[in-house]
Amino acid sequence: MQGANGGVFDDATLDKIRTNNNEYQYDGVNTCVPVGNPGDACGAMANSKVCGGVLRSYYQTSPELAEDLAQAISNSGEHPECPGTTVCSPHDYKLPLFPNVNFCIGSDNTARMNGMETCVDVSATSVVVNPLSGSDTQLNNALYNMFATQFYYTDCTDPSQRVSQDEAFSNQQSIIRTELVDADAQMDDLEAQLDTVDVAGRKTSLRNTVSGLSNLDQGLRDELLALLM
Repeated sequence: MQGANGGVFDDATLDKIRTNNNEYQYDGVNTCVPVGNPGDACGAMANSKVCGGVLRSYYQTSPELAEDLAQAISNSGEHPECPGTTVCSPHDYKLPLFPNVNFCIGSDNTARMNGMETCVDVSATSVVVNPLSGSDTQLNNALYNMFATQFYYTDCTDPSQRVSQDEAFSNQQSIIRTELVDADAQMDDLEAQLDTVDVAGRKTSLRNTVSGLSNLDQGLRDELLALLM
């Protein structure tokens, strides 16, 4: 987003972009774009802010952040897909293979998925939600069927806003690949640490210690020394 170096925004625009309470602001207006480590899961934040990716499930990478801020700026400061101020109570259902997707039930009796419209009207389908846990098989089935067959993105009345399940799954695969790369890097670090351990020296030290235990049963001592070979 560097202006002077030929980035997406010019210097005058960049000067108006600030952060406040974990959210980007433009010229004093909340953009609805959250501040976070790129690639990290948004979690419940996705129900109230515009997160990154097709599933709106993680904090934006640099290109995505620039794009979402540009959309907000062109919309008088607030991102056009901002979930808004509608109160949304968390619903505990999780889609298989999609752990970063969060559902909530709005005060308008519609279900939302990471802040996006699902077109599932709780009142119209006579779905009763458990107020304590949010668990309801009928509602969960409706949400799963929505995801598998419709997956509306922003507007239930506009089919052009629909996102295919293939795109959604591709997005989740990218998240999984990123997590695997991180796990591989952690394993490499552990292996590097193990390479610095003087295992042979430690075994020799332990053998000397065991050999010097005069009160230890001879049979047990021999067994321990065998294990330390």
